[in-house]
Amino acid sequence: MSNPRVYFITSPYLTCNYVRCFQPMLYAGYNGAQTSVWSKTKTNEEAIKGVNESDIIVFHRPDKIYHQKAAIAMKQAGKIVVFDNDDTAYLDRGHPFDYIDDADYEEKAPIYRNIIDNFIRNADAVTTTTEFLAQEYRKHNPNVTVLPNCVDPEDWDEPLKNEGDKVRILISGSAAYTLDFKHIKDYLIELDARPDVQLIMFGLWGKHKRSQNPEVERRYQKEFAFWDSLPNLEHIEWVEIGDYPKALNEIRADIQIIPRYESYFNKAKSNLKFLEASMCEVPCVVQSFTTKDSPYDGIPDNVCKKAEDVLQWRSQVEELIANKEFRRNIGMLAKNYVLENFNIQKNYKQWVSFYDSLFNKLKK
Repeated sequence: MSNPRVYFITSPYLTCNYVRCFQPMLYAGYNGAQTSVWSKTKTNEEAIKGVNESDIIVFHRPDKIYHQKAAIAMKQAGKIVVFDNDDTAYLDRGHPFDYIDDADYEEKAPIYRNIIDNFIRNADAVTTTTEFLAQEYRKHNPNVTVLPNCVDPEDWDEPLKNEGDKVRILISGSAAYTLDFKHIKDYLIELDARPDVQLIMFGLWGKHKRSQNPEVERRYQKEFAFWDSLPNLEHIEWVEIGDYPKALNEIRADIQIIPRYESYFNKAKSNLKFLEASMCEVPCVVQSFTTKDSPYDGIPDNVCKKAEDVLQWRSQVEELIANKEFRRNIGMLAKNYVLENFNIQKNYKQWVSFYDSLFNKLKK
C-alpha cells in the first residue's frame, strides 16, 4: 500500500507556506490550498473538495481553535492529520515580540502554547525543520520527523556581481527587525560611515508606507529608529515572496551578515537565510552560539564564517571585506553546498518517503 493523496492546508505565514508546503507539494505531485508562489489560494469549496479526496491532511502552523476543530472532524472522517511548523511555540524572553506589550504578551503566550501543544498531542505525526525543534515537539508527540527547509533552483537566476568600488554588506529579513542585530549595533554604525562600504538593509517599510499601518510602525519602532539614524544606509523594502529571489539577487551583495540574539526562539530557527544568500553566491557571516546549537553551527566552516561575539563578528567581516577573491570563492562553495544538501528537486523524496511510510503504518 502506498501513494497516499496528501493535502496541505496553509497558514497566513506566506514565506513559510511556500517553503514548507508549496515546494514539496509541487515536486511530489500533491495537492493543497496554495496555488502559486504568489500565495494565491483556492476557494473554500475547492479546498473542502481537496480535503475530502485526500488521505493525509497537513496543517502548517495550526495556531487557532478552529484548526483543532477541523482536525478533529477530519480524523473522525478517517483522515490522517499531520502537524507541520518551522518555529517554536514557546514565546520565551528573547522572542521577537516579547518586548512589544508585556501585559498582552504575558496573557497571550500561554494560550498560544496550549493551542499548539494540544494540536501536536492529537496529530498522527509531526514534521519540522530541525532536530532542535523536533526535541521540543517530542515532549508532546513521539512521532516527529525532520524535513529540512530547502530552496528551489528554478527560483534563482545566475548570481549578479558587484563591480563597484564599495563592498556591499547586506542584513535582511528578521535579522534586521527583531533586534537580533543589537549586539553588533555599534559595528553597523561604523560600517555605515565607511567610504569603502555600502551597508544595505532589506526589509521593513520605508517612511512613506509606515503611516499607512500604525501597528507595524508601533511594533518595530525601535528598529525604525535605529535604521533611520544611519545616514548612508541603502534601504530596500519588503517584497512579495514571488519577487524575493530576484530582489535579493539584484542587490549584488558581496557579504550577508546574519546576527542572532542567543535565545531559545533563535535556536529553534532554521538556516534558510543562509540558503537563500548562497543561491546568490553571497558569502555569509552567521551567528554561532556559545552552546553550539544555533541554526548555523552545523554548516561546514569552509562555506560560511561564524561569529559568537562582537570581536569575532568584526574579525570575520573585515577578512571578507579585505579579500574579494576569498569571499567570492566562499560564495561559490556555499552555493554548491546548498544545491547538494538543500535542493527541493532532490529532497522532495524525503516528504514522499515519510508520507508513504505514515500511510502504510496507519492504514494497514
